[in-house]
Amino acid sequence: MLSAPAKTAKQHDALDEKSKKDKAALKALIGYARLDILEHADRLKFGEYNPRRVDNVQVQKLLESFYINEVDRYLPDHLIHLFIARKLLVGQCWSDDKYAGEKLPKVEIVSSAPADWCFIAAGGQHRLEALKLWIVKIQKLLNDKQQEEKKILNQEVDDETKDETLLYLTNVLQPQIDHLKVKVTANGNWIIALYDQGVLFILFISYHLFLSIQSLWLQYHAGYSGLYRLSCAYPRYVISA
Repeated sequence: MLSAPAKTAKQHDALDEKSKKDKAALKALIGYARLDILEHADRLKFGEYNPRRVDNVQVQKLLESFYINEVDRYLPDHLIHLFIARKLLVGQCWSDDKYAGEKLPKVEIVSSAPADWCFIAAGGQHRLEALKLWIVKIQKLLNDKQQEEKKILNQEVDDETKDETLLYLTNVLQPQIDHLKVKVTANGNWIIALYDQGVLFILFISYHLFLSIQSLWLQYHAGYSGLYRLSCAYPRYVISA
């Protein structure tokens, strides 16, 4: 049986260096939280660590995934990595538990923050652009359903169709409206990982480089209901400030 070739000294050095940088990245990690990335779109600065431009084809693929599989906004695999000076955060507006879902605390910025404060984002731009288009579509769907409900309630209903109409309103239309309202209320809330910009600068690589080259979106797998996956960028290579 053939054994794997021994690693060269150069390869060992590279692995040691990678390990050191990974540990340094963990030291910079503040915690996990949620942020409305639509509401704070103007506060997200892209391009510092990921110079890739927005690919509209990828945006459309993500948008299609949102329509088909819903938006898994709190799935840890989909988190967006943001860098900010820790002193700009209020109290402890983060959690150590990235699986907290909707219970993740909302990021808050101190009132004394400079007017031009921002998050430096390591990836997530395609998700933001897709989410902008998605929320517009969902809001329109909600408006259409509410107009349909209003029209039905205002029209004269004869005895023959009264029960059928009531069943449609109760069992079909109202649940659709409620579901859309939940989506609209959630707006752009998304799971994020917060890193202390004052501790480290980062160099950025994709979460699976070949995926980032091919697509930010993987095919929906029938065995995982409602799950879409992204090639989320994550900070692995860091250098000391």
